[in-house]
Parts: sequence; C-alpha cells; structure tokens
Amino acid sequence: LSRTTITYAIDKTTSDKDSVLIYANKTGDARGYDLLWKDNNITGNWPEESIVAYKDGVAYIDSGTHDGYVGNRDLFAIDALTGEIISRYSIGSGYASPVIDGNTLYVGSGDESWDIDTPWTNPYGVFSFDISNIRTQGLVLNWFYADDTGKVPEAVLIDTNHVYYAQFEGTHLVALNRTDGSLAWTFSKANYSSNFNLLLGGKTDLTRYGYIL
Repeated sequence: LSRTTITYAIDKTTSDKDSVLIYANKTGDARGYDLLWKDNNITGNWPEESIVAYKDGVAYIDSGTHDGYVGNRDLFAIDALTGEIISRYSIGSGYASPVIDGNTLYVGSGDESWDIDTPWTNPYGVFSFDISNIRTQGLVLNWFYADDTGKVPEAVLIDTNHVYYAQFEGTHLVALNRTDGSLAWTFSKANYSSNFNLLLGGKTDLTRYGYIL
C-alpha cells in the first residue's frame, strides 16, 4: 500500500469551475471550493501533519520522510496563488507546524525511533528564519538549536523572550532565548517521552497533559 499526500490551494470566492475541491464536516455540511493548484511533490507519499502557516501571500509548510515513505526533509515557502516554490531549506523530517511572529518563522524537526529516517545524519532541533525578504532572499537562517536529547514534532510556543517546546522521545520542557536560540532553561516532565502541545496562559505554561509551571 502506498500513501500520497497532496498539497492543495483553493479559491473560496467562486465555485462554478470544473475543478472543485469539496469537503464535508462531521455534521454533514458540504462546501465546494475552486482548485487553484495542487502539488504532490512537496510531501511525497508521507502523510503530512504540518499545518500551513501564511503571511503576505506566501504559504509555509514542512515535509517529512521516513523509511518506506519517499518525501522531503524541507521547509517550503510557496506562492499561495500559483503553487510556485519560492524557497526551501532542509531541516530534517518533521511534523511540526511553522509558527510566524512578525518577520520571523520558527519550526522544529524530528523523526520517530520506530520509523527512523536513517539517511538523515544531522541533528534535530528548532530553527529560526528571517522571512522579511522571502521573495528575493528566500528563507534566511537566524539560528538553529540542536537538541541532543529529544526531538521537536509539535509547533513551538513563543512569548516576548522565549521559544518553548516539549521534547518527543525526551523528558523535558525546553525554553530557548528568542534572540539567539541559546538554552534558557529546562524542566523535567516526569520521564514522559511522548510529544504534546503547549498553551500559554495567565500562568507560564499549561500542557494538554496537565503540567503547570
């Protein structure tokens, strides 16, 4: 069995052309959108889990590949109207959705120990990119934090001073300094090595598994 993931772009202003993408929600409501473009070369046949981030007409998505599934190991910047690849940067396999704040994009990377991307020999971690001149200069790396004890498969969380994430196949919550990607602090999550999302609230941090800092 093979699995193919296709990246779609749709125009929701009209619905009277031949190529229409139709979806239904769990209540049975169906909607149709005109298809602007589609591309199955971005993610290959690895089922993509990254949410698309968008800014100023450019869509950002990362792509994973694992043994048995041919894909890419890149973060892509794509023209949202045409599907043209504006820029790409190799970050390693990943599921993490890019996060944009102003002209800075953050994204993590990591594979699974039971489905290892064996050709990838570089470290996993968190990347920060300058996207202020994405159409002329592409993705410009600000910094990279290599995590030697865990992986980063979920979207990072940011505030004024820090970038936060919970390690996958690691046992810590991690905070990095936003300016240079240096380690600010870590916090043990009780030897629980699965990934989970973080939410920032009135207190510093609340995860969906109930850890409060």
